[in-house]
Amino acid sequence: MLRVALIAPPGGGKGTQAAMIKEHFHLTHIATGDIFRAIVRGEYKGNADVEMIKGYMSRGELIPDQVVIDLVRERISQPDCAGGYLLDGFPRTVEQAKAFDRIEEDKRLTHVIYLSVPHEVILERLLGRWTCPTCQAVYHEKTHPPKVAGVCDVDGTKLIQREDDKEETIRKRLEVYETQTMPLIAYYRDAKILTEIDGNATIYDVFSRIKEVLSA
Repeated sequence: MLRVALIAPPGGGKGTQAAMIKEHFHLTHIATGDIFRAIVRGEYKGNADVEMIKGYMSRGELIPDQVVIDLVRERISQPDCAGGYLLDGFPRTVEQAKAFDRIEEDKRLTHVIYLSVPHEVILERLLGRWTCPTCQAVYHEKTHPPKVAGVCDVDGTKLIQREDDKEETIRKRLEVYETQTMPLIAYYRDAKILTEIDGNATIYDVFSRIKEVLSA
């Protein structure tokens, strides 16, 4: 049974590959960001302490590691994860990984896929990204430009660049990523469950390599 974590830098193509992995291998996709948003909307179906989590979020505080770990543990215990799962956005630190490794052996990770992408490529990808504030359609100046520059193809709204996609913000996100996540890569490499894949290849070449790893 496949129990997979997908790790990549911001703009590393993790969302695209996660959707393809989920579809091809029929895994339950667990993104911590989606769980938190479901909690805020009152749509979360698990047994987590929803009010406590809402409290942290409403105060703008970071949710403590142990709360996140307990939330993910609770989520993977649900019936739809019995056939395997794909973690997206967790673990983010070595501390989270070590704590998660203390769960039952038959629920622990079997594979960690790390998409490696140079920082200059990430900057090019994200700096060229523009979003429609109305329908949330996403464009890229080079790889997926709108038909009319600066205007959404779908509804004609003027496109914007999100704060997340501005250079100063991107560089800060990459600094945090390097500090928190790179030690995580070393941790899983030592555990011999990590595969590093060139995330700068085409979408389908990256997915082809992932399929090889997970099908072996």
